[in-house]
Amino acid sequence: MSHVTRLFKCILRNCPSSIAVSPECVLFSRYPFKLHRECRGFHSLSADFRDYTGSSTVNPKDVGATSTEKAKREQECTTVYVNELCMQMDQLMFNCKDHEDLLVLLVTHRGAMFLHNLVTALKLLQSFAEQGRLKAHQPDADDLFSGFNEVFKHSEKQSGVGVAIGDDGNVSNSRGDTMSTDVTSEVDENRNQELEALTETEKQIVKRANEEILHHFENPANQHYLRATAHSRPVAEAIVRDERYDLLMHDLYANRTNLDVESACHVIIALDSLQHKYFRLYNGILRHLMRLPLDNLNGDSANRIGKLLLKTCHCYVKAGYYDSPLYSKVCREIYKRPLEQHHYSVETELLMESLKLFSKVDVYDPSVFIGASSMVTKVPLTADDISHVALAYAAHHNYTKLHDDVLEWVSKEIQKRASEFTIVQLARCVYAFANMRLYFQEPYNILIQRLTDDVERATRSYAKTALTIPQIASIVQLVSNYAPHSLATKKLIHNLMVYLEDFIEEINEESAINMAFAICATECQGELRGKDDNIVADLNRYMTSFIWRIIGSGTEWERHKYRIFAIWLFHILMFPELDMNIPKRCVVSGMREWLLRHGNGPQFPEEFDDIVHILHHEIGLKMDPAAVASPGSFNELGHHDLMDPISLFPSIVVTANGKTIKILMNEKNCRNHPYKPIGVDLIVQNLIRSRGIPVHSINYQHWRSMDRKAKIQHLEEIIQQIDDDSRLINT
Repeated sequence: MSHVTRLFKCILRNCPSSIAVSPECVLFSRYPFKLHRECRGFHSLSADFRDYTGSSTVNPKDVGATSTEKAKREQECTTVYVNELCMQMDQLMFNCKDHEDLLVLLVTHRGAMFLHNLVTALKLLQSFAEQGRLKAHQPDADDLFSGFNEVFKHSEKQSGVGVAIGDDGNVSNSRGDTMSTDVTSEVDENRNQELEALTETEKQIVKRANEEILHHFENPANQHYLRATAHSRPVAEAIVRDERYDLLMHDLYANRTNLDVESACHVIIALDSLQHKYFRLYNGILRHLMRLPLDNLNGDSANRIGKLLLKTCHCYVKAGYYDSPLYSKVCREIYKRPLEQHHYSVETELLMESLKLFSKVDVYDPSVFIGASSMVTKVPLTADDISHVALAYAAHHNYTKLHDDVLEWVSKEIQKRASEFTIVQLARCVYAFANMRLYFQEPYNILIQRLTDDVERATRSYAKTALTIPQIASIVQLVSNYAPHSLATKKLIHNLMVYLEDFIEEINEESAINMAFAICATECQGELRGKDDNIVADLNRYMTSFIWRIIGSGTEWERHKYRIFAIWLFHILMFPELDMNIPKRCVVSGMREWLLRHGNGPQFPEEFDDIVHILHHEIGLKMDPAAVASPGSFNELGHHDLMDPISLFPSIVVTANGKTIKILMNEKNCRNHPYKPIGVDLIVQNLIRSRGIPVHSINYQHWRSMDRKAKIQHLEEIIQQIDDDSRLINT
């Protein structure tokens, strides 16, 4: 026995008799010194059992039963033991009434435990934690108040040696005098033997510990405070904070390479349920799962183990593992057999969980999305499932025909089953469409109408909408991008501004940026109406100025510098009567981003020259190649040129049949409507149209993808449409 261990034991044994013989104190003081001796007989046999439980979570159908009863019922029905000792250890664990009994068992019987018993113990701790979340814990204040009444009722009922406070203030044991005398004499004898073996310095340490620390435990109120603090803490937190739980983690990590697939999954799922991100064990089991073969799964076991593996993958995502090859490995095995047998069918749960997984991670596996695309149209999916399919296929911004076809199928399902979709599910789908830069008119209109009705209802009843304010602001920004000239979009913005009057404190900086962009994109400034027609102007100026004041209040503006400068430019040119302005630091930083794109002439000079060459030589219009776009550099401009900032936007002025049109090059556009600009390019187009000039916008990537014949045909169509100004305005 080491000298520190011997000294610590003496301090514990030097406690007063009322503390030294307490079952809890003796129990806790005994574990650290038996740990090493009982660990020598530890066995790690992973091949001696087979667990057929599909999941380690609590079954909601068994709410009335305790967690140990449910776990025991599962284990007895599904586990075959080949070792009697392993079975007996599981039976002991199932008889535990709470997590404290199980943690005690982990130490006292550690030398007789198999690896299967460790996994069972962790699953039981998980079930105790899940059951504890269903109970309302008493706060510390209530526990202490009840403890005050308990302590000063002149008696304390405990198992073991208790304490009773008499009327005269003397403390006595609650058991008989004979037993208390025997126990006290035995403790005093052991204490004297230990003290005699100590040096003078060690005796001084024991004496000081007794005076400064241990005498606090003589106060019954302090004892109850310790118990009250432990009981008021959530069960999962109490388990993770316990030193005996650390011992279980150590043993599992030491034997992680002996775990089979199911046991490894159960360990990770239990850690996630306990909210314990033990990254050492996470990393060890992840490497172990990558080495284990998964290609031998077949039949029902494949679906069962596949669900376990997918649930494990979701636990890894929650822990922050966004880029792991485990996700591709698991999903490939799930889709392998259905694709090889050409029946293209898989359980709906497996299909949806795999797609939800890939909607959250950075890993992209083409084989998974190819396999899922052939199955989503053949299995029955709910509206919620369809919305998650859209999110998965839009998460990686893969602009391929495969992803576009799936999203187009989603849009058709929305049109067929519009009544089945809630506002939240429609918002997911439209968010996915916008991420892929796709515009499907019917789903967008359905969501706009639903949101408008919901906002009107919430405004009349002073309630909250189905979506939060940041979510609504994000959706409004998206629909303003793709349907800026729709009357329904403007009506939605009008109603939303009125609704925001009652929830001003919930508008954050990102929501303010989105709302400001929506106002500029739809050009609906000055048209907002309040609840009372007599305060139209005041409400408009107040709400708009408040939104402008929020921009720059945090750090979110740094992610949208280019957009914020475009908003500021639109504000200065289109409604300068608004007194509130965006902070100068935001405008200056945004101007730098703007000058990087437009500070030295046209952003796409080769494309402009190509358009001019076709108009002049192929179509026969009289064009001056030297003076096509705006002046080449800001350094070459005179003072008179700066009087009209709109003239500085690079464009090609085309005159035909006595009418003029400007051709712009945009950086971003709608992919299934190539001539519909989005983002800052939409605001620039609105600024030019404000001068009464028809505008046609061409995406530079789309222009580069066309051959010579297609380019000539496209420009000829533009010339033919000059007479129809309304068509040009809506393109």
